[in-house]
Amino acid sequence: MKIFIVTILLLSIQTKAAIWTATREWTDSDEIAYSEFITTQVGPDFFKILGSPFSELKLDCADAAYALRIYYSKTNGLPFKIVDRKVTNDDRRFDYIADENKKLAAFIFDVVDNNGTENLSGNDTYPIAIQSIRGGDVFMYKIESAPGTFSRHTYLIKNVNSNGTFDVLYSTQARRDAGMPMNRIKQYSFANPRWVPNHTAIGDKNTWGFKRMRLPQQRGISLDKIPNANFEQYDLAIQQGDQFFEYVKNQRTTIKETATEAMARMFEFLCHELNDRVEIVSMAQTVRANTNNVCMDPVTFDTYSTPSRDGGILGSYNKIFSQVEKYKQTGEWVTVDANTRTVAEGIFNPQRSIATNQLIKNSCNFQNRQGLNTDLALFYEALSQGRVSSHPNDSLFNRWGILSATTAPLTSCPRY
Repeated sequence: MKIFIVTILLLSIQTKAAIWTATREWTDSDEIAYSEFITTQVGPDFFKILGSPFSELKLDCADAAYALRIYYSKTNGLPFKIVDRKVTNDDRRFDYIADENKKLAAFIFDVVDNNGTENLSGNDTYPIAIQSIRGGDVFMYKIESAPGTFSRHTYLIKNVNSNGTFDVLYSTQARRDAGMPMNRIKQYSFANPRWVPNHTAIGDKNTWGFKRMRLPQQRGISLDKIPNANFEQYDLAIQQGDQFFEYVKNQRTTIKETATEAMARMFEFLCHELNDRVEIVSMAQTVRANTNNVCMDPVTFDTYSTPSRDGGILGSYNKIFSQVEKYKQTGEWVTVDANTRTVAEGIFNPQRSIATNQLIKNSCNFQNRQGLNTDLALFYEALSQGRVSSHPNDSLFNRWGILSATTAPLTSCPRY
């Protein structure tokens, strides 16, 4: 009997194990290696490719930053610690799971389920110098999308391009809920008004912007005690105003792009934004159909509404218009290929020829995904005239501001 009891006790002791055992502390070299890992190995479907149980993880924007940091820490024998709930790699709550991968996946799920952009920005990252931004860093913003309602978002920086743009990975609540992989924009240029450092929504200005994950040994200490913390972006953002992100781009540019390359990049990004909007509006329409268009609750509304997204798209249109005017003033406009010039000018000119309309329709096929009677030019007109609805309970026609549907009643459901 004594032997049996001793055996049970020994087995109990053996099963009490950390998620993983760290063999060393993080160093600056490890930080650089982590950056290279993000740049060279991590794509939108990183966890999907790993297979079960990691492929079952549902991640939004901030979740991915935590999940990747955990995975890298575990595979390299490094510690993982965050401020919230004192979560560490020594966590014993998952001892009942024998399989190491399932245990790690359960730990990742627990961390991302209890920590979002607010925790990532406020507790687990620190601001960095513009010149030091690299793969593995994040950009986070918080804006007031409606009175008393805030939108928060995280972009994981995969790399900094030679033209000063960013290769970024991101997700949304809707993509997370659908179990979809992250999304990627290879040439992303951050733009106002997505983030304004002295905006009342931000509170502590050091919470948002370009940030880097704290090392475990930096957990809970004040920002001014972190060696690589740098606060220049906040003063620069106030000094530069609407030109802040253009300033950032110029600071990180090592190879100047041509006018043709710049216009191609801006149109590619606009088309990407519109196709993202198609995705989120489609999901909202599915929810409407499945619920007989019952008014969405605040959480569902926040997932599928598009006020900040629509503002960003309008900003992209305006940026193209400003760039065209700039190139015309400098004389560079004549160096841009003829079709691009026709499309760029035609979008903002209601008096378009049939040939120009066709070029515009062919330049981005977002409208074909929902059979919409719209295109880059028609959607710009609807958006700039305030006919586009960001409310997820509205009809497909109202969501896209289709001219023939302007007399259709808008939803009476509440806006949160």
